[in-house]
Amino acid sequence: MGYAKQITQKLRKKSLRHTPHDKSLSHYLIFKFSNLFYLLVFSFSFFTSSCVGPKIVPDDELAEIFRDIYLTNSYLESHHFRLDSLSVYEPIFKEHGYTSEDIQYTLGDFAKRKSASISADVVAPAMEMLREDGAVYVRALATQDTVRNMAGRRFRKEVFFLDSIVVRRVADTARLTFRLPAEAGSYRVEFGYLVDTIDKNAILRTDIHLLDANGRRMNNTAYRLGRSGRGHANQSIEVDTSARTLVVDLNGYPNRDISRPSMRIDSLRVTHYLPEAAALDSLYGELYDYFVYRYLHR
Repeated sequence: MGYAKQITQKLRKKSLRHTPHDKSLSHYLIFKFSNLFYLLVFSFSFFTSSCVGPKIVPDDELAEIFRDIYLTNSYLESHHFRLDSLSVYEPIFKEHGYTSEDIQYTLGDFAKRKSASISADVVAPAMEMLREDGAVYVRALATQDTVRNMAGRRFRKEVFFLDSIVVRRVADTARLTFRLPAEAGSYRVEFGYLVDTIDKNAILRTDIHLLDANGRRMNNTAYRLGRSGRGHANQSIEVDTSARTLVVDLNGYPNRDISRPSMRIDSLRVTHYLPEAAALDSLYGELYDYFVYRYLHR
C-alpha cells in the first residue's frame, strides 16, 4: 500500500510540473488519463508481486494500452456498468502481449525515471491515438450520413402542392385545413406566409398531426407564425404504420372570436420520405442493377 502511494505521489508531482494549468480539452484529457494512471498504480499494488521476471512495457505500447483502457472505461460508463474488479483490463494486457505484473513493474519503473513525464510520454500519445481514431470514425459517420441523405432525396415524393391561399374573411379560414392519406416514413410540410398588419388576431399557430384508424390524434408538431414580414415554415413529422391520416392545419386562428383575419399562404408543399431502411434498400437495389448493367454491357 505504501509503495503504491509513494509511486502515485511521484507521478503526480511530475505531471503537475509538466502540465500547464488551463481548462482546454487537451488538459482535461490529461487530467482524466493521469487519474486513470494513478488508479492503476494504486490498484496493481493488490496484485501479487512475486512473479518471476516481469517485463518493462515501452512507452509507445503503454500509451496504446492506456488508449484501450480509456475506451473500455468510456464504454462501461456509458452503459452504467460498475467496475468492481480490474480483471476487466486483463484481456487488454493480453492483447498487447503483457500481464498485469508487467504493467505494475513498468509503472514502478516509470516513477523512478527522472526525465519521465506522464503527459509527454504516455498521455499525449494516447490522446493523439484517440484523435486519429475519432477522425476515422467521424469520416465513416459522415459517409453514412451522406448515403442516408442521398437515399432520402432519391425516394422522396411530393404528395401535395398549393400555389397560394388568401385569407381575408372568417369563412376563408376553412380553406386552411387539409387531410392526406398517411404512409410510414416521414413528411415535410413547408410554406411561405405573410400576416398583414391589419390582422388583429394575437397569436397564430399552425398544427400538423396524425390520426390513427379510429380517428384518434397521435402526435403533432406546431409552428407559430411571426408578424415581422414574410416568413417561411418548415416542419417535419415521423409516421409509423399505425397512422392513417396526416392533418395539415394551417388555420392558426382561434375557433372563436376571430378578429379581421388577413394573411396569405403560398407555395404549400407536402413531401413524403420513405423510412430510412426502405430508402437505403431501394438505393442499394438501384446501384446493384446499375453495376450489373454496366458489367453486362461493357
